[in-house]
Amino acid sequence: MANHGYLKTGKELSSNLIDELITKINKEKFHDVLTFTVFESYSGKNWQALIDDYNGIQFWISDDVEYGEVKDDIYTEYVEPKVITKKSVLEFRHGYGFSFMWWLEGVITIEFQKQLGGEFYDDGFEGKYEKPEKKYETFYSFIETNSFFAKMHKSDLPFIPEKFVKEFKLNDYKK
Repeated sequence: MANHGYLKTGKELSSNLIDELITKINKEKFHDVLTFTVFESYSGKNWQALIDDYNGIQFWISDDVEYGEVKDDIYTEYVEPKVITKKSVLEFRHGYGFSFMWWLEGVITIEFQKQLGGEFYDDGFEGKYEKPEKKYETFYSFIETNSFFAKMHKSDLPFIPEKFVKEFKLNDYKK
């Protein structure tokens, strides 16, 4: 199973609003070099940012649900998940193998949070967490904050399409 991240907004989201925000984010942050495709699945409308044929990020609108409750320090799972708010969560599927994709997701999710409000949650963390905007300001500010991503970047370059390498000056990293 892939790890998922969530932006829980507490208010109902529409696919038209997400379409508008994607267009704006692509233009302002990625100089219109990303290609977004839309498809239907069991979860409804899905958006996917493609880098050539590689899935850069995939997300969809989902309900905010609760799966159980804790009473007297004992967790009891509900028979069916309890819906807290309908269509109020932007759910992101992680699963990419290289640093540029993690940066791409960070920029997109932060921009969504700035426009929609809400808090980040993730299958890989307990409770809410913060994504520091400054860390994702540029690709280089992102890899400078994590030596793992900095090392990974060197081996990632051959797999990143040339238009991104050129547009974001990905060959300029010297460490």
